[in-house]
Amino acid sequence: MRRRSLVVAWLAWAACQRPTIDGVAFDQPEALPGFTVSLPAGKRVKSEITPAGGEIAITLDGAVVSVAWLAGRLPQQELPAIGAAMQSAMGGTVTAPPEQRTVELPAPDYGIELTVATDTGVLRTTAVQCDVANVTVVLSTMAGKEPARSRAFHDRLLATLRCGEQRDAVPVDGALPDFAFEPTLAYLPGSDPPAFLSLSGARWFVTPGPASSRAPFGNPAVIRAMIEALGMRVLEQTMLPETPGWQRAQLQVSVDGETGHMLMGQLTCGDVSYWVLYTAGAMALPAPDELARVRCPASKVDPTQLPTVSAVFGGACDRGDAEACARLSLLVDEEPTLLKGHDTAALRARACSGGLTEFCAAP
Repeated sequence: MRRRSLVVAWLAWAACQRPTIDGVAFDQPEALPGFTVSLPAGKRVKSEITPAGGEIAITLDGAVVSVAWLAGRLPQQELPAIGAAMQSAMGGTVTAPPEQRTVELPAPDYGIELTVATDTGVLRTTAVQCDVANVTVVLSTMAGKEPARSRAFHDRLLATLRCGEQRDAVPVDGALPDFAFEPTLAYLPGSDPPAFLSLSGARWFVTPGPASSRAPFGNPAVIRAMIEALGMRVLEQTMLPETPGWQRAQLQVSVDGETGHMLMGQLTCGDVSYWVLYTAGAMALPAPDELARVRCPASKVDPTQLPTVSAVFGGACDRGDAEACARLSLLVDEEPTLLKGHDTAALRARACSGGLTEFCAAP
C-alpha cells in the first residue's frame, strides 16, 4: 500500500511539473486585417500592425504563440517558403527533418502545415491563404516536445481562424514605398507583389510587411527556400555589405535550364520593411545600387498618382519605340487582367514594323 501511495504521489508531482498547455484557453478574439483569430492570454512580446502586414507573439506557460499576416495572395506552392521564414524567426535548432501536410479548408481558401522538431520543442506553422480577403496568415506555436500535446495545442489555435469576406479584403498596395522614377520607369497597378518595371527590362518586385520580417533575411536557407518556391534554383548567394537601412544578397540562379542573376534586399523603414527582388534585363548581372530606387516613404504613397506601365510603355510605343511595343505585348500576355485594353496583335505588329522580326506574324 505504501509503495502504491508513493507511485501515485510521484505521478501527481510529475503532472504538476508539465507545462499547463492543455488548459490554455484561446479566448482573446482579435479582429485583424482580413481575418479574425482568438489568442490566449499571456505576455505579448511582439505586437506589430501595419497596413500591409503584421505580427503578434505571445508567451505563456512555457509555450509560444504567433500570428503573422501579409497582404496579397500566395500560390499554394509558395506557402512553404513563408512558413519557413516564420520558423526561422522563432528560432531553435532543428533536430529532425521537417514534415509538411496540406490543411483542409473551405474553398477558395487553402493552406499547408510545417512541423519541425527543435531542441526547444515541436514547432508547428500553418500558412493559410485567405483568398477572398486577400491576405496570407501564418499561425505558429511551440508548446513542448510531446507531439500529441503540441498538435492539440496548435489545432485549437487554428480552429479559431476565420477568413474575412470581400468587404474585408486587404489592398496589396496599402503601404507602397517611395520609388525613384525616371521617364522609362513605371508601376504596374494591381500587381501582387507590387512591381515597378523599366523599358530596359529591369524589374523591382516589392513586398511590404512588418519590421519583424527583417529577421529571416540573414538566414541563407530562408532566402533559398523563398527563391526556389518561385520555381528557380539557387546556385550561389552572397551577402553584400549592409548600407543604411538595407540588407542585400546577390544571387545566381537557374530557371528552365538557363542561368541568370538577381538581387534580393530588405529595406527597413520604422515599423515597416520592404522585401525587394530586382532583376536586370535578361537577368544580367545587376548593379546593387539599383535596389536603392526603393526608398522609405515620407508619407503614404497614393498608387493612383504613379506613372503606370500602360502610360509609359504605351506612350513609348506610340512614339515609335519598337522595344517598348514588344515588351508591352509580353507584359499583356503575363498580366492580361491588369493590362486590359491593349491589343497584343497590334503591339506585335508595331514591334515587327520597327525591325523586331521575331515579333512578326508567322506566314
